[in-house]
Amino acid sequence: MIARTCSVEGCQRPYYAKGFCAHHYHKNRNSMLAATKKTVWPAAPQKKCVAWLCDEPVYGMGVCEKHYREWRMEEVGGGIKR
Repeated sequence: MIARTCSVEGCQRPYYAKGFCAHHYHKNRNSMLAATKKTVWPAAPQKKCVAWLCDEPVYGMGVCEKHYREWRMEEVGGGIKR
C-alpha cells in the first residue's frame, strides 16, 4: 500500500483528510468557517437598570453596577468591618 501524503505542493506530511495533512486541513477548514460564519441568533437588546431614572446597562439582578453594589452593601450589612 502506498502511503498518501498531503496534496499541498512541497508538503510531505502524511495524509489526514480531504487530500490534506492535519495542518493544512485544519488551516483550510478554519479559514472557510471564518468566511462563512453567520450569527444564528440576533443580538439581544441591551437591558437597562430597573432603578428609577437610571439608564445604565444591567450588571446583575436587573440593576446597574452602582445600584447592585448599593443593594449588596445593604444585604451584607454595610461592607467590611474592622
